[in-house]
Amino acid sequence: MTGAHDNHKDGPQLTVLESLASGGLAGACSKTLIAPGDRVKILYQVNKSYQFSLRHAWQTGRSIVRKHGFTALWRGNGATIIRVVPYAAITYSSFDRYHQLLTRLVRCDKNVYTRLAAGSAAGATATACTYPFDLMRARMAVYSISNPNYRGYGLAFRHVYHTEGPSALFRGMPVTLIGIMPYAGISFATFETLKAWDQRQRPPDTAIPTHHRVAFGGIAGLIGQSATYPLDIVRRRMQVHDSSSGVPPFKSIWDAFVTIYRTEGRKGLYKGLSMNWIKGPIAVAVSFSINDSVKSTFLRWRQRDDHTTSNRYGEIKQISPAESMLAGAFAGFVAKSLIAPLDRIKILYQVNPERPFTYRRGCRTAQVIYANAGPDALWRGNLASVLRVLPFSAIAYTTFDRLEMALMALRRCDTDVWGRFLAGAGAGATATLITYPFDLLRVRQAAHWHLHPRYPGYVKALLEIVSTEGIGALWNGLRPTLLGIAPYAGLSFATFETLKASIRTHYKSDADVPMRLRLGAGMAAGLVGQISTYPLHVVRRRMQVLGPDDSRSMTSVFSHIWRREGVARGLYKGMSLTVVKGPIVVAASFAVNDFCRAQLRENRDTWLDSVVELSESI
Repeated sequence: MTGAHDNHKDGPQLTVLESLASGGLAGACSKTLIAPGDRVKILYQVNKSYQFSLRHAWQTGRSIVRKHGFTALWRGNGATIIRVVPYAAITYSSFDRYHQLLTRLVRCDKNVYTRLAAGSAAGATATACTYPFDLMRARMAVYSISNPNYRGYGLAFRHVYHTEGPSALFRGMPVTLIGIMPYAGISFATFETLKAWDQRQRPPDTAIPTHHRVAFGGIAGLIGQSATYPLDIVRRRMQVHDSSSGVPPFKSIWDAFVTIYRTEGRKGLYKGLSMNWIKGPIAVAVSFSINDSVKSTFLRWRQRDDHTTSNRYGEIKQISPAESMLAGAFAGFVAKSLIAPLDRIKILYQVNPERPFTYRRGCRTAQVIYANAGPDALWRGNLASVLRVLPFSAIAYTTFDRLEMALMALRRCDTDVWGRFLAGAGAGATATLITYPFDLLRVRQAAHWHLHPRYPGYVKALLEIVSTEGIGALWNGLRPTLLGIAPYAGLSFATFETLKASIRTHYKSDADVPMRLRLGAGMAAGLVGQISTYPLHVVRRRMQVLGPDDSRSMTSVFSHIWRREGVARGLYKGMSLTVVKGPIVVAASFAVNDFCRAQLRENRDTWLDSVVELSESI
């Protein structure tokens, strides 16, 4: 968010994805930088018997390093990053949206009051979306050394869920919202107002220097944190209370506030504030500055649009992100539903090392399922698959477009096969991270040889897995999935787009390319991608169906399959079936998505006119 961006309303605007990316990067950098100070501060905040001073804090930090190593100062920071990346992304992105909405509603220019209101709403929105991660981070920072239940993110979630109930995941949330709204509002209002004032002192369209942004961020952090610090103390005390300790919890926010004040005095409500005056402004300054700088970079890339000589760039620009997501989701739905029975048979053999696969055995298995459980059983697990594929395809295709546009803006020309590979790999990894639990649920349902489903429903399956295996079990097999999906998606996108670019030269427009040629390019893409990454696909399926007591790593599962079953019958088990169904699903997905996008580009104006005429007639 540059100063020019704040004041020039008709200038280029950032997309939601760009706002999320800049905010997430800013949050990750700032929190990692001040993690040691945060670790020490929390230890004093939650323990009334510890007397805080900067000297004592320094000694505590040295003691932690001496006993547990230097990296112990970052203990709990992984949980912090998992929370802060989405938190910061949502906060910065929603602030822009709230700010624009408020100025339109009250019909005024941006001022300190609109910034205060937008910042408060943005902080509340992000907190509500990510609060359980904040609670786990506080618990892990305090108990990770003394309590083995808090030595891993999955273990911590499982322990809290079992011993204290799901409501404990939101303990302290009301006081957090009460504290975060004025804190976020004051911080945003201070930073943006100082930045707007600085911009007025400069010639139009002149960038604000980075050191000014850092200074403004530091001032914003200092004011915001000092004004709301007592609520931060109350929040931490409520978060780290462990019901299994036998100590009664605070009855309410007011009860916690009064108890701390009576037993520890005013110093208790401001315990650790002097350390916050050091680390707080640093964190806020780094976060605001990085977010601002990254957004400025995105805007500079956007301003290069008119100078980017690329036909493909123009085609992507004609499709909005919403239209791209709609086309991608529909393509994924058609493709997955088409080959669901083949997928069901393949998974049954992939996850069971005792059952060798042949086409004859696969057909016999399908016949048995059909005869005993009906045709619907061949689509068992497809609902979870569709629930995953709809957002997966929407995110993957849309992200690929945005990544390819970024590469083209940098190079000012069409991407080559390597650029398409990088964009495809990034798109596949992004979509996988977001939708992975749906894939695991689908595999758990499909990889079941009995006639009746393993779980009575997907919601119950989700609850049972979380309660018996911990929330971390929803991401079992994520690592081999990412290692497999990145090259697979990269190869698939690169192959399809390269072949399509070659075919496209023989036709007037993208919409004129016949469906059979799109399908052919998609089949080639699917064949190349599937064959290259299939062993990682098998390892992923095995890890997804591991029990809660089986903690084997990806490497051990890979070597176990290799030693016990070999390469052809283990790591490439079911490959012959994939050679049949894989190119079909990829061809259908790419071709349907490509066809829908071409129709949207060519016929959008006609469809809009029809909608307008219909609405007028009604």
